[in-house]
Amino acid sequence: MRGAPGEIKKVYQIFKGFIIDIEGVLIRGDTLIPPALKTIAALKRAKKRLVFLSNISDLTREEITGKLRSHGFEIDAHEVMTSAYATGLYLKERYPGKKNVFLIGTSSFKRELSNNGFTVTGDSEEAEAVVVGLDYELNYQNICAAAKAIKNGKIFIASNLAKIKLTGDGHTIGPGFTVKGLEYVTNRQAELVGKPSKFMFEQAIGQLSLKPINVLTVGDKLEQDIYGGYAVGTRTCLVLSGAATKDDVLNQCKDYRPDYVMVDISELLEE
Repeated sequence: MRGAPGEIKKVYQIFKGFIIDIEGVLIRGDTLIPPALKTIAALKRAKKRLVFLSNISDLTREEITGKLRSHGFEIDAHEVMTSAYATGLYLKERYPGKKNVFLIGTSSFKRELSNNGFTVTGDSEEAEAVVVGLDYELNYQNICAAAKAIKNGKIFIASNLAKIKLTGDGHTIGPGFTVKGLEYVTNRQAELVGKPSKFMFEQAIGQLSLKPINVLTVGDKLEQDIYGGYAVGTRTCLVLSGAATKDDVLNQCKDYRPDYVMVDISELLEE
């Protein structure tokens, strides 16, 4: 893309800020996607504003930061926004004063909510909200308790609707499986916090303190990253280092095609 006469700009030079997915862009499970390391370092040297926006709900921001730093990324926890962290922000904004939460999720999700001033209770009847995330110890009793509370009118929050969670050697089931099951049996629709909700992207843009037109959203999932960025007015870049393929671009996104399609995030640095 051209800047001044005779000058060809690299993609990263066009934008002041970046909303960057984690899984499928920087890492895949516990495995580093190597080109990402030099790219994030280059963006930081160029003083670009960064938010790492992830639907991860099973880790705290500090745990994710530690994981990324172990791979060599120079990233701070305040630059990371997850669906677990955003859930606390959402409850505070939309339901001020509601503090008791029945959680289907991990101990890390519980800590994230506790750090935001919420009490996670094991009694669904005393809870004011039911929050659903990825839970590796999901059991029938908790599902029944959550369903009863939701049927009785408690606030029903989905941290995200991810169908899958990427792992080093493939993928496993995401929390969308649980959310959709509860929606089915309760005849209620969950309020979505995570990608592609406008709420989460607007929080990220607010943290960047930039106009959407000056921001590039980078991710590997069309229905989460690309649609979410498109819906709030950012430019979008699909990378093929994670879930999506070139065929997906042709077949799935007629209304919100990405502005850029790249093999991996390092192509941001190329002309």
